[in-house]
Amino acid sequence: MSIHLVTRRIIGGILVFAAVAVWFLMAPEDEAPSFGNARGTIESDDDSNNGMADGAPQQAVVNGWTANNYLALISKQLEEARNHDAEPADPRLPALMLLGVLGLAVLLITTERSPLPTAPPAPS
Repeated sequence: MSIHLVTRRIIGGILVFAAVAVWFLMAPEDEAPSFGNARGTIESDDDSNNGMADGAPQQAVVNGWTANNYLALISKQLEEARNHDAEPADPRLPALMLLGVLGLAVLLITTERSPLPTAPPAPS
């Protein structure tokens, strides 16, 4: 067994171990937070306030409050999405690509090359 083959196998094993480690240790954190509870709170406050409102003018005020609450929630969601998008979607992908490039480099470096064939002597 040649030294190049042994080197390939050792480095290949290290790269496989590194790929498994990258996959599990660099897993992205939980998805963006859910705002379902905030929407439910806004809806229940709206229902409660509308129940206490007498007439159209008071209902218009309640609807304004509800609209403000929804706008605040949308603003919070957009801010969270902007902060979430600043991070790479999945940091494992660039790391795995780097390991793949390293594997190709090892393959190219350790490939035994046959000597270039020499041209037959020219007839004189």
